[in-house]
Amino acid sequence: MEKMINGTRVIIRDRIPARQNWDLLSKMQAMGTDVGKASFEDMAMIIGRLVESWDFEGVPQDVNAVAELDLFKELMPLVQAATETISGGEASKN
Repeated sequence: MEKMINGTRVIIRDRIPARQNWDLLSKMQAMGTDVGKASFEDMAMIIGRLVESWDFEGVPQDVNAVAELDLFKELMPLVQAATETISGGEASKN
């Protein structure tokens, strides 16, 4: 699913295969609705699994590329869009 984050195109995966992503459940449940509970490394790993591609520098599976995102203008909106898309929330209706 294509989204625009701070004017940059991001493709969020429509499908998350269960077996290879099973560990996401515990990380996302531990985080709940408070993203601040996750370590940066866990958040970067989650982004790397949920985001197929983007037009930011680097690739979403690279923790260093995620680290370069602006926290409030890029990373947080990206986290929100990705989690809403996989949970069937408002962002998935766009």
